[in-house]
Amino acid sequence: MPSSRPPPALPGLVVAVLVTAAASAARAVYSCPDLETQRDFNATKYFGKWVEMLRSTGMSENKLLQCGTIAYAWEDPNRTVTFEITNYQPDTDLTWTDRVSATVQDLDAGKFTVQNWPVGPGEPDRPVSSYWVLATDYTNYSLVYSCITPAEGIPMVGVWVLARSREAYGDAAKAAVTNALQRNAVTREMVFEDVRQTSCPPDSCAPCPSSVTAGLDVDKLAGRWWEVQHSLYSGGGLKQGCSRTIFSKIADGVQIDLYTVEYTSETGKSVGVNKSLSAKWTDAGTKSGDFVITKGFVGGDRYSDRGAWRPRLSQDSRDRLCILGTDYDTWAAMSICVKNGWIAHNATNGGGDSSRRPTTSGVWVLSRRHGLTTEQQMLANKAVVTAGIPAADMVMSPSTPCSAAALEDAGGSGAAAAAPLILLVSSLAAGAKLF
Repeated sequence: MPSSRPPPALPGLVVAVLVTAAASAARAVYSCPDLETQRDFNATKYFGKWVEMLRSTGMSENKLLQCGTIAYAWEDPNRTVTFEITNYQPDTDLTWTDRVSATVQDLDAGKFTVQNWPVGPGEPDRPVSSYWVLATDYTNYSLVYSCITPAEGIPMVGVWVLARSREAYGDAAKAAVTNALQRNAVTREMVFEDVRQTSCPPDSCAPCPSSVTAGLDVDKLAGRWWEVQHSLYSGGGLKQGCSRTIFSKIADGVQIDLYTVEYTSETGKSVGVNKSLSAKWTDAGTKSGDFVITKGFVGGDRYSDRGAWRPRLSQDSRDRLCILGTDYDTWAAMSICVKNGWIAHNATNGGGDSSRRPTTSGVWVLSRRHGLTTEQQMLANKAVVTAGIPAADMVMSPSTPCSAAALEDAGGSGAAAAAPLILLVSSLAAGAKLF
């Protein structure tokens, strides 16, 4: 069905393969091959949400997209199906959403077709593409194939490996996928690339892990800390920056004052940003490291050229600050998750739309003295893992471009004694492995 709206610059999971460069994704045939598909396909068992684990190489438009998911649902039972595809683009910190309408070609064989949008206004429709389920066990893995033959006559082929969850894609599922790929000559020689499914922005904020610091002493936690590591995609895509954090005790919980020098490699410019966050005890009786955020910098409005932010009241009782662990004197690990408010617009068959990621979240490791010893790093790693973040996804926080004067003079309550700004030192500097 024609559309006057051009597709986005970086469309999602399904749409991307339909416009893949022929030189890298096509096979040397002149029509889409007839591959063996899933026998006795059961749509009821198959529909629902899947995550993208692998995709065939050559999909240049998909290179920057990670954390892909696809959800299937009937639009018109036994006739048309809606595919809702989401991808996270770390360099822009945006989530892309596409909704694709597919027509049943042969339901028992798991075969569908997709009518694609024109390349631009006034352009003719692109040819119909196939979308076939080659193999699935419905609970762990799915192997999906798509092919389109443009006017030039050289088919463009793409294949994805999906899983119900990252954990479901184990050895048995991998072996089944390998066997399915071997059954078809077209897929037998394909090369695949991994799609990241760790540290992805969650759809909603989960409760703090039960292992959070028990009987947290905010008086001992108070004062200045330096950020030494952060989880991948934490709080802002691929922005770089060095930060200092000040914890202060308030009547019903804790306040965090954060000063960050943010640096964007594309522009080569840095800007100092002041932010603050208030959180109250989830259980004032136990006073563990579990807090509900009541006012936060995440999602607030920047109102000053100097980078100050106006905090906003939390709009979701699930917004969380979790003190995952600390020894008060040398290291601390925390996670923050806040629900964002910008909802994605509808998009159909290539008219993808972008939105803010559903949550702003991440895990941070802090140090009193800019760095950790090997033993301290190991303790911090254990705390990080309890938040569902692999230790391998923790990234060194840069110490430049930060000026000592900027960090020392930054506003905030509960400032500790000034400390010289030095390069952040981790256990790597001592020859230890982080992960």
